[in-house]
Amino acid sequence: MTSQKYDALPSFFDALSQVVTPASDISGKPIPDLGLIIFETEEVALPEVMKRLPTGIEASDIVLQKESSAEHFADALSLAIKKGNWLFVTVEDDTASSVISILKEISEKGVLSRDEKEIPLHEKTRIVVLISEETLEKKITYPYLMEIFGPIARI
Repeated sequence: MTSQKYDALPSFFDALSQVVTPASDISGKPIPDLGLIIFETEEVALPEVMKRLPTGIEASDIVLQKESSAEHFADALSLAIKKGNWLFVTVEDDTASSVISILKEISEKGVLSRDEKEIPLHEKTRIVVLISEETLEKKITYPYLMEIFGPIARI
């Protein structure tokens, strides 16, 4: 992969760090958008993406496969929220509908519901989903996945 493919990422990250939807009814705080990076090749190159993060942004990552549980995703997200980190989520296969539900709730309300509590997103926390175009087109069964996201980059 050439590094030119990644030239759009700094502006994508800038938009993601600034773009928020108006305050939700629940928290009263603006809701940060979720970001989506679609790789035109089969391989998702997380290290190439991570090294283009702006200085000062801390990030963690998780890989979701068909057998990945919502609990596994929620654990990683809870930790990112607690630390104020960005979370990069590499999707390798169709994910559980409960994972999609968590993403939808975050995009609509800005909270993670867990153990009968609502955990608001940290103001610095952002979620970036990375997926290959082939996975998106051939494996993902949720038809409205793209509507959950704000900024979208294709590389």
